Amino acid sequence: MKKLLLAVAALVALASSALATPKMECSVNDPTGTPLNVRNGTIVGALANGTPVFASEMSKDGRWVKILQFRQLRLAAATAIKKTKHG
Repeated sequence: MKKLLLAVAALVALASSALATPKMECSVNDPTGTPLNVRNGTIVGALANGTPVFASEMSKDGRWVKILQFRQLRLAAATAIKKTKHG
């Protein structure tokens, strides 16, 4: 029972830290025009141009950005994520 409680507490902490990460409203804008592969170690999906996402942070080398979409943190090529312009 103690292991189960610790596991649940760890999952809650992880989920709340992911949702508490500062985010910038962005959208997919892949210059190739093809769907953008998103990764979590391996390719886990693809997003079409115009798909709204939230960017949380960029890699140190500037090549990758963490995006939040459907409550999942993923990695995407930084060149294909653009800040959403308002007004």
